[in-house]
Amino acid sequence: MPLKESESLLRILGIMHGDGNMSGSRILISENDINFVKKISLLFKKLFGLTPNIFHDKGRNSYYCHIKNSVTYRYFTDVLEIPKGAVRPRLTLPSYLKKLKLKLQKEYVGGLYDAEGWLTTRQAHIGFSIVNKEIRNFISSILKKCGIKHSISFRDRRENMEYELHIYGKSNLKKFQEQISFEHPAKIAKISKFY
Repeated sequence: MPLKESESLLRILGIMHGDGNMSGSRILISENDINFVKKISLLFKKLFGLTPNIFHDKGRNSYYCHIKNSVTYRYFTDVLEIPKGAVRPRLTLPSYLKKLKLKLQKEYVGGLYDAEGWLTTRQAHIGFSIVNKEIRNFISSILKKCGIKHSISFRDRRENMEYELHIYGKSNLKKFQEQISFEHPAKIAKISKFY
C-alpha cells in the first residue's frame, strides 16, 4: 500500500469520487471509454501492484474496471476515506484533503474532472456536478487559487441535490488545461479543438 500521498493516488481518489463503487471487498470503476479504463488500470498497477479486470457491458456500452482485494479495499475505506457501497451518494470531503499541497489537490480535481466533468465546445464550457456541497466548494477554492474564473450553482433534480461548478470562455478553459492535469482521452481531444 502507498505510504504517502502522491499525484497518482490523489488522481485515483478523484476518479473514485466520480465513478467509483465499493461493495464487499470489490473496488469498481465504470467508464464508457476503453482507453481511459486502460489508463486507470495502469494507475492501479503502479500504486498497488494489482492489475484490475476489465469487462465490457455491451448493453450499457460501458467498461468496468474492478479489483477484488480485501487489503486494498480496507486501504480505500480506512485510509482514503472512500465510503462503502455506491460512492457518489455517500460522498464526504476526506479529512486530509485540505491539508495537502496545492499540487496534490489539483491532481484530485483532475481525477474528478476525468470521471465526472464535462466539456461542451459550442459554449466553451467545462462543468462539474457532484452531490456533496463541501467537495464542490473545495474544487471552487482550488480553481480560485489557480486564477480560473467560474460560477457555482445547484440543482434539485434527482434524489439528492446536485452541486455544480461552471467554467466558461476559451481563456478560462485554457487556464484550466494549463493548471489542472486531466487524462481522459476524449476530453483532451475535445479541449484541443479550441487551440
